Amino acid sequence: MNKVELCLNLVSALDWIDGVVIGVDNLQQLNENIRIMSEKNTIDLDNIFKSRPIVSEKSLNPANWEH
Repeated sequence: MNKVELCLNLVSALDWIDGVVIGVDNLQQLNENIRIMSEKNTIDLDNIFKSRPIVSEKSLNPANWEH
């Protein structure tokens, strides 16, 4: 699974997300995104959330970044 597939499968597996808005650069990318979203891939959400890095709010909030 590549990064795009991981991201699209992750958001489509979350039951509290009703829709996804994504941009595309060309027709090929649009068709690939449609293919990915049309396939029903199973994704191990528990494993993803357990293994993700813990990042501080200072790192996540651009207002806290030094210029």
